[in-house]
Amino acid sequence: MDPYKVLGVDVNATDEEIKNAYTKLVKKYHPDKYTDDAMKELATEKMKEINEAYITLSKRKKSSSASGTYSESSYSTSSQRRKYTGEYASEFEDARHYVEINNLNAASMILERIPLRNGEWYYLEGIINFRLRNFDKAHTYLKKAHELEPENEEYASAYNMVANAGRSYNRNGAWGNSSSDCDCCTTLLCMDCLCGCSRGCCR
Repeated sequence: MDPYKVLGVDVNATDEEIKNAYTKLVKKYHPDKYTDDAMKELATEKMKEINEAYITLSKRKKSSSASGTYSESSYSTSSQRRKYTGEYASEFEDARHYVEINNLNAASMILERIPLRNGEWYYLEGIINFRLRNFDKAHTYLKKAHELEPENEEYASAYNMVANAGRSYNRNGAWGNSSSDCDCCTTLLCMDCLCGCSRGCCR
């Protein structure tokens, strides 16, 4: 597979040109645009190819940098979030980028390839599952992220929101009930803010 041909860009294309080409193809081939099962399946396969091409070119464009040791010092502090800079930092940043643009399939593909199961991995898996409305899995992953890095405010914020919302499960295991749907909706909105362009907006 030639990633340049898949995205329809020149080998000398800039990062911006590659990103723009990728965005146009995502809009064109996203499976959610199709109602016919056959077309949806074809679109899903096409999206896998597009995602693979973009991931490949993104890695080629990024300058090589030494990977640090995973520890508290593996994070840099900013006003928005504590950025992970340890082992597999480039892959984790790619995964975050896809979560930010809500391309959850691409984010999941990257995380599957990362053998390091640290707080960042569990956090991103938790956010992805929450956005997919897999609430039980989201709770499990975010709890693990918080346990591994209890000092990380981003992980703690996400876990606390999910844990609080989880109290609204009724006896049948349904998410929310007549008295707490409002709280659940608020949690859903806040979780969409996390790991996105408005990081920390719900704190």
